[in-house]
Amino acid sequence: RDLNIVAQRFVGHFLPLFLDPAGPAISLVDIYQEIDLRQFFKEHVETFATEHPFVVAGQAFSLRGFRLQSGFYEHHQIVFGAHYREVISERLSRHIANLKNRLVDAERGPFVYLCLVQSPFLDTKVNNGRTDFNIPKEPPSDGDLLGEDIALKQIRDEALKVAHLDIGAHLAEINADKTGRITNYVNTEAPEYRVLLKDLPQFIDQIQPGASASEMDAALHRQIYTKQVELRDRGAQILAEAVDAADTEEYDKKFKAYIEQENEIGKSALAKYITHRRVILELLEKAVSLEQSKGKYPLEKAVHRLVFPMRKVSDDVPAEQQNLWVIDERLSYHAFLASDQPLNKTGVLDTASESRPDILIFNRPLLFGDGGEPMTAMVVIEFKRAERTDYREENPVDQVFRMVREVREGVRKDTKGRAIRPLTKDIPAYCYIICDLTADFETDLQNRGAHRTPDNLGYYAYNPTLNAYYEVISYAKLLSDAKRRNRVLFERLNLPTTFLP
Repeated sequence: RDLNIVAQRFVGHFLPLFLDPAGPAISLVDIYQEIDLRQFFKEHVETFATEHPFVVAGQAFSLRGFRLQSGFYEHHQIVFGAHYREVISERLSRHIANLKNRLVDAERGPFVYLCLVQSPFLDTKVNNGRTDFNIPKEPPSDGDLLGEDIALKQIRDEALKVAHLDIGAHLAEINADKTGRITNYVNTEAPEYRVLLKDLPQFIDQIQPGASASEMDAALHRQIYTKQVELRDRGAQILAEAVDAADTEEYDKKFKAYIEQENEIGKSALAKYITHRRVILELLEKAVSLEQSKGKYPLEKAVHRLVFPMRKVSDDVPAEQQNLWVIDERLSYHAFLASDQPLNKTGVLDTASESRPDILIFNRPLLFGDGGEPMTAMVVIEFKRAERTDYREENPVDQVFRMVREVREGVRKDTKGRAIRPLTKDIPAYCYIICDLTADFETDLQNRGAHRTPDNLGYYAYNPTLNAYYEVISYAKLLSDAKRRNRVLFERLNLPTTFLP
């Protein structure tokens, strides 16, 4: 090893000792050179050090801040010393997130920050082995300490405040970079957290430098949750005060402040949901587009899965994974839904029917009632592959009508397995057929008396005999209508709308 490297390691290891004016002279010698380590310490360490006094519970302390270049230390440290000797050493990154990586000085380059805390108080409290201090680690819960003791945490907390000031310019630079990255992430990818941007200085120190998108999201999510808990507690308190002070100006002021802050959190949740809708529409556009590499359109299950997971019932699927709004906003409100399951396995119908229309050619039905007891209405949704032209085995309209009859003939069960019959044998049925329009299929629809929609992208009709209303929605219409319904939401949230019509 070069003698200078050995000198750096030696001084780094015994650094507090070199602050002792009564300490020994030390020389490092090999056959090529000799280094006076005290002079080495002054030139390479002490010259660039700072000293800051502070007081804890009436006791005087000092913090020496050292900016050490590579070779002295590997990590930023806080050292508690006694009699110019190290007693306890802790990584500063445990307490200051911004000190994960080396800091950079404009003139001297990268450095490691070490702060040394010393005090006559610590000198009197060090144990005989100089491995710890005879003081509590934490203050007691009641805050009362015996005699003149000070908890180590109290000393550390004050020392960290001083350290923050000592390297404040470097921390501010790191925080400025983090603020830019977080602001860009929120504005482009996570607008649901926009409500937090004004409070960012309060928690920016808690986020690691160079945090990934997922790490930033986790940190922001924790802040949102904290705010929700605080607001919920405050809301409960305000409601309790309303009993005695409902008409006072003070209550009115508190109530208005609470509503304003609660609305900010509500806006955040709404922003997240609107962003989710935009992503779903982008995925839907891909799911109904020609795959150039294969020269064919994706199977209808690609669309089905976006609207609702397959082979599931509504109790299995969280609300945020149910995207029935793509077809019709009203469909989001239902009592039960079964996706891609035979009627006799839905768990709510007592029927022998195994009907799952043309499953081999990717027909995927969705069934649910409106929640009335007894059942007062139902909906059938049928997906067909984009650009499919062959319906020789069974016309899609005949398919949904058959499903309507089979459901009506079955007996519905409640959650305890008890039979519940439909209110009448002709409860209303609402049917949606999602498919592309072919010439033959359009002719069949016109022969049935179906009406063309004003945009010429679909048909609708009512079958009075079956008491069934049905809509035939082309994929172009499905996508276009969903985009138009949601466009105003995206614009209000300043989300890109370049993919919208």
